[in-house]
Amino acid sequence: MTAAIPELHARLSQPEDLLRARRALCRMAMQLLAADEDRTSLNECVRSPALLDSPLLRHAVHEALAAGAPSRCDWVGVRTLANGPRRLTVAELSVAVVSHPDARHMLADVLSRFGGGPTAMSLLTASSEPRFSRDLTSLTAGLELALTASSAMIHDLLPHVSLVAILNDAAGVRSASLREYPGLVLVASPQSALAAAEMLVHEAAHQKFFDLALVHDLLNTVSDTCPPFAPPWHHAGTLWPIEQTLAALHTYACLAQLARDVDGTPGQQPVDARSLLPAAPERVDVIGQWLIAHSAYLGPDARFLVNALLNLEPTYAQQESDSRSEPNNAVVRAHPCLHIDLDAASGRVLVGRSEQPYDFYFLDPDSGLLLELLRERQLEQAIRDFARRRHLDRRQAERLTASILPRLATAGLISVDTEE
Repeated sequence: MTAAIPELHARLSQPEDLLRARRALCRMAMQLLAADEDRTSLNECVRSPALLDSPLLRHAVHEALAAGAPSRCDWVGVRTLANGPRRLTVAELSVAVVSHPDARHMLADVLSRFGGGPTAMSLLTASSEPRFSRDLTSLTAGLELALTASSAMIHDLLPHVSLVAILNDAAGVRSASLREYPGLVLVASPQSALAAAEMLVHEAAHQKFFDLALVHDLLNTVSDTCPPFAPPWHHAGTLWPIEQTLAALHTYACLAQLARDVDGTPGQQPVDARSLLPAAPERVDVIGQWLIAHSAYLGPDARFLVNALLNLEPTYAQQESDSRSEPNNAVVRAHPCLHIDLDAASGRVLVGRSEQPYDFYFLDPDSGLLLELLRERQLEQAIRDFARRRHLDRRQAERLTASILPRLATAGLISVDTEE
């Protein structure tokens, strides 16, 4: 069963396609929102995936989009953390590990978000020897175990982790990820290889989910109105919104697979008292059944993901076609402030709107082509050129266009004025 989760992820996006799409989104957002003084660093970043994947850079993008204005980026921190000399490496898998003594200042905001002020949690760095090297060795043993037991899954998840930070005083935290700093994983000192493997899979699953949520339709227009989920294993009053509940299902499913995969491996170690591995299968069922009951609040890709994780023989939910067989007589105009980027390898099209509110959309190849044609052509000419580019007859092109236009209009990428 090791390949089950990687296979269902691949039905949404091939691994490299998902990473390229996420980087393209970050690149476009930076190009639209970067402060003038950041342009030189941005050009360097575009050429370096290690810099483009930086949690500090991606946090700056998050802040800029939220504010609708340029946000200054800590470029010194981006370069220092991305190019540090210490790495967690096993075979072909490798991820940067925070080691610079000044990292505690570069990541002060991250540490402060766990409560108690910036000193509530601290980091191990290269100045914390010999403990730093000892913990890095323990993490390496955990990655080796994950690679031996769940090779396909760890190959699928770990590329979404850009940076691992080892906690000195974990303040009760075993491992953590913050949505505001995507790509960054915090781990406490592992007590065993199994504990290390669990922490890496747990947090890498969150990072994979963050990227899926950026690129795919996990939520819909009514998701915000969904009643919250109350996890019965937490204290009374704990409530999760639907996206957090979906993320939890995904993570527990990955942990359940790790538990199955390590069972019976040579030299298997007992789980510690804080491990989530024994509880993971049951929690998958509890969360999954709640999400099935509230599936109306999920986007089509999330419904696929839930069904797949529950072994319900998912069928990929295709976009619903518009009921009209041909476009109405209409004046269709593309939004004047669009940036369009085509990923030639996957065919996926990224569209960004370069005025407030800043929005980004991933389109299928047909929708992307039609939108590109509508930027310079009236609808009738766009349909003719669309038919020629896609090798369709006139009737086929009209039907496909009629199914695409409502989705582009709903996203605000085109305006449609019906002619009387």
